Amino acid sequence: MKKIIIPLFIFSSLHTFGQNNPSKVPSDSISNTTIDENEIADEILDEIVVKFKRQIQLKQNGSKYEINLEGTNFKQFPDTWEGMKSLPLLQTRDREPLKINGKTAIIEIDGIRTELSGEQLENYLRSLNPENLKKIELISNPGAMYDSSVGAVVNIVLKKKMSSTNSL
Repeated sequence: MKKIIIPLFIFSSLHTFGQNNPSKVPSDSISNTTIDENEIADEILDEIVVKFKRQIQLKQNGSKYEINLEGTNFKQFPDTWEGMKSLPLLQTRDREPLKINGKTAIIEIDGIRTELSGEQLENYLRSLNPENLKKIELISNPGAMYDSSVGAVVNIVLKKKMSSTNSL
């Protein structure tokens, strides 16, 4: 709330100052006309729109971390791979498997395990539009439903469920 109030206060102060002090064009210019800044502002500026996108935040539920991406700045990234580089707890390196807290993670799309890893996974995530993601779940200690060799899980939940013809 303070971030919004401070810029508005500064803007209103500048606006008030501009109303009381019309500026003059320098004497070495072609004209010596007085310009009222309010007239210029009325012609150029119709409205100011302030948009706020919340930062990406983790929500912990046991050993599972949920990252709800809707309404966040995640969509500013050109692709999902670049966006995932900004997620807390997740380590990403080009052409390497994803890791959570140093443990190699398997990848699920809508809860369905994929066999993608390394460069294949990176290529898939680069082709995936960040706007299509609803949330990402990071599981640092998967339970008994996973094989004992699974150290961590990254579940990418899409807004629209994938059809069987698009499965990996």
